[in-house]
Amino acid sequence: MVPDDPSMPPGGPVDASIDEVVELELIIGHEDFEGEMAELFGAQRMTMRIELHEEDGKTRLVLRQGPYSEDFAGNAREGWMSSFTKLDSLLAR
Repeated sequence: MVPDDPSMPPGGPVDASIDEVVELELIIGHEDFEGEMAELFGAQRMTMRIELHEEDGKTRLVLRQGPYSEDFAGNAREGWMSSFTKLDSLLAR
């Protein structure tokens, strides 16, 4: 994870596990947290589900991730939006 804002602390690796993959359809995974990180996220385990749907020759991605504490949900949303913006730029090349 690399923040867009240079004034923010540097990002770090994500230590997650992929639990299930259905080719071209679904990715399910999780990340476990302890101590301070569990307090930050509001949970000891965060799950992620990415669904891919074909629509009119394009792919719609549905992402569900959590649980999050109310305080952290906005940060997660901003992080994913930043990641997708970077992906768009990469794919446009």
